[in-house]
Amino acid sequence: MIHGKTLQELALEVERQSNAQHDLIVPSGQMEMRAHNELAPALAIKAESDLFPMTETGHDTLASRLSIPTRYYERMRSEAPALLSYNVNEWLRQESEQNVSRMVRTLDGKARAVLSDKYKRLDNHEFLMTVFPVLLEAGKRDGMTVDVKSSEITERRMYVQLTFEGLEAEFPVNRQGRQVGEVVKAGLVLKNSEVGYGCREINFLAYTLACTNGMILPRSLGSFTTRHVGGRQGNGSLFALSQEAQQADARAFALATRDAVRQMVSRDNLQELVNRIRPPMPAPSPGMWNRASRRWASPTVSPRTNRTIFCATLLRTATFRTTA
Repeated sequence: MIHGKTLQELALEVERQSNAQHDLIVPSGQMEMRAHNELAPALAIKAESDLFPMTETGHDTLASRLSIPTRYYERMRSEAPALLSYNVNEWLRQESEQNVSRMVRTLDGKARAVLSDKYKRLDNHEFLMTVFPVLLEAGKRDGMTVDVKSSEITERRMYVQLTFEGLEAEFPVNRQGRQVGEVVKAGLVLKNSEVGYGCREINFLAYTLACTNGMILPRSLGSFTTRHVGGRQGNGSLFALSQEAQQADARAFALATRDAVRQMVSRDNLQELVNRIRPPMPAPSPGMWNRASRRWASPTVSPRTNRTIFCATLLRTATFRTTA
């Protein structure tokens, strides 16, 4: 489980980044790589007075867009920065002959990503501002509270995992030959990347006493994914993308997101999960457990880690009924 930031820390950082970002649509012929601070490469963009130092993700996305192999790019970057600049600028020049434009995403004065001009900005701030009001509304409606288990934001991704106190159900399990009730608690996993490393995703999650890391459930029980793909925005000119344009993109997806979350965060959806879990198989004999433990145990890790691997294996083999 990723613990990372508290919800308040995450919200403050997401809002800060939203205010500090600056995005441009740049024809490839209007940008180039230059030496910066003892030969560290940076992007120079026509009509922008400052150079943009590049983050690790900025370098990775530029190499990907220009089809430069990563190992070769990194070797030039560390051993021959002048050669790297020459290669990058030559490929940008060839792109300009085909009227290619790129989206350059900057944050805190650094180029954090070089992407296709088709890239649709579905950013973390708008994502959270769409989802959290729905969660609060569901909490008031069903008498439950939101418990954030973990949250983090990195250079590449944002991740939030939460459960709902009060949105619980029981399903039968076989323990030592006896039928007992296992409590399952509903939750959600929210994921997004602003720099091309993943879709915007909302997945239905189940927590049980057997696995407190949570188990992402079959897509038919709840999953909502939005790709960062839109129409081409380049027109041969350099221009900045406004906050208003980004907010318009966010509004276009807000309604579908709200509907998906409302459907997932419901007692009916949780009950459907319980109804679809197959009746448990007869309890394994002690010999079967010992053989399984020996099979999955590793002498190089701790007993606790072995138990975790064994638990994960059992969860991966869980079988669900299919609905008609």
